[in-house]
Amino acid sequence: MNKMNLARKEEVVKFLGEIINTSSIAVVASFSGLSVANLEKLRRRLKEQESSLQVVKNTLLRRACEQTQARALIDFINGPIFIAWSKEDDETGLVKTLVEFSGTSGQLNLRAGYLRGEILNSQQLAALAQLPGVKQLRANFVLQLQAPLNRLLYCFQYPARKLVESLKCLTQKKEKENGKSGNGCS
Repeated sequence: MNKMNLARKEEVVKFLGEIINTSSIAVVASFSGLSVANLEKLRRRLKEQESSLQVVKNTLLRRACEQTQARALIDFINGPIFIAWSKEDDETGLVKTLVEFSGTSGQLNLRAGYLRGEILNSQQLAALAQLPGVKQLRANFVLQLQAPLNRLLYCFQYPARKLVESLKCLTQKKEKENGKSGNGCS
């Protein structure tokens, strides 16, 4: 049975190492005092963003960090912790959700993160959460691209509109002069 436990532990360490290496961001957080129901609520919110969360043993996560470029994360691993990660391009989405949940529950403490080869402390994670997400940046970019085109279209349409209005007024004026009823233009 011990060999099976050892094999399972090696499998978990390998899995955690892959998470750290392949994720766009991985965040280590402590959750002492957080109820199971709240932890499940957080899991569901993260899953909506295509992110994941796993409660892990400290020794297994330390071993996984030793085998990756995230060795500096070892200093932040103590007490009851979990690792949350996202493989999506939007690193801020995961961090925003964790910071927001931390603010509402008060029982979640973001320790550190691993983002593109760099270790982020809790203050840097909080600053990252303040940045706009990738979706918002893309939407703003599209709006910025559309604005000059919309103005250009308006400029092209304006003379044609004025011509149509002038012709309409002229037609109504001619109809009024000929004795036909019309609204008339001045």
